[in-house]
Amino acid sequence: MSAQILDGRALARELRTELQRHAADFARERGRAAHLALLAVGEDAGALVFGQQVMRACRAVGVAYSVANFSVGVSEAAIRAQVAHASNDPATDGVVVLLPLPGDVRQRVITEVLAPSKDVDGLGPRNAGNLLLGYPSFVPGTAEAVMALLGHIGYAIRGKHAVIVGRSNV
Repeated sequence: MSAQILDGRALARELRTELQRHAADFARERGRAAHLALLAVGEDAGALVFGQQVMRACRAVGVAYSVANFSVGVSEAAIRAQVAHASNDPATDGVVVLLPLPGDVRQRVITEVLAPSKDVDGLGPRNAGNLLLGYPSFVPGTAEAVMALLGHIGYAIRGKHAVIVGRSNV
């Protein structure tokens, strides 16, 4: 089997247009733009690049965002409190914890205070469990993007075997 490079740009344009429409509908119905809270801890290059991409996507579709930045060495309790605050804030519609977290910060401890309805990356234990059991949940964005791209090109995955190499929960 030969490798095939998949170009997701056309699908991305379609999805961006659809998301702009959804964001406009949300704003019209609620009287405000949807709001995404991002939380970053430390200076991990990958997390910072991903955060910039999320902010750019929010601007492109009309979603408001805020960023809470924490320095390396901040207590796990302080990070957890900020995540809980964002999760409980009625003006916040989704929360993204930028990964990876520093080694002394346990992802489970941070994500377990995320309300499942605001855990848009599906990292919290409730969404992860719901996904495993086949219940409605948020799906990690990378996995969702891969599935959307495969569906877009008409690739049937039923009955196929896949190997995924990685260390993250996503």
